[in-house]
Amino acid sequence: MDVLFEVKSAYKKAEISDVVKNAVAEGQFMTSAFVSLDPNKIVVDSWQLNYLNEKTDELTCFSVKNGLVELISVSPRVHAEKKSYEVDMKKVKVSAKKALSISEKELKKIFKATLMNKLFMTLHNDNIHNKEIWTVTYTTAGFQYVKIIIDAGSGDVISCDRKSFLL
Repeated sequence: MDVLFEVKSAYKKAEISDVVKNAVAEGQFMTSAFVSLDPNKIVVDSWQLNYLNEKTDELTCFSVKNGLVELISVSPRVHAEKKSYEVDMKKVKVSAKKALSISEKELKKIFKATLMNKLFMTLHNDNIHNKEIWTVTYTTAGFQYVKIIIDAGSGDVISCDRKSFLL
């Protein structure tokens, strides 16, 4: 696993960019950070940072890669009925690299062997657990997914669930 670019670095880079400064000046705040990876060749070199505008109920997505911050989309929020919370980066003590390591250990408890197709990793403030969490989701060749929720402050595994896409 090669985490070339940690989420805190992406956040710091974004917060000093003009495009994100403008979004924050409009009252937007970061609700999540996201990355999609190949689980067989994990290289984290970019992050998608999502900022919510509660006035318009729109989500503004920025890409942070190679020192560049770019606006990639503005769209209506999918879960408009749910309250979103700002990610407090000061509470994030567990790095992306550490969260991936924790999730890989949990995965080995479930599968002796399986081909993983995709890995999705999100950092967000979860209103259910009322804390910053990492959600690491693996999809398998057997039409299953494993969702591992990790406390981003302590590194404790909150939950680990395996489900089928077919049900």
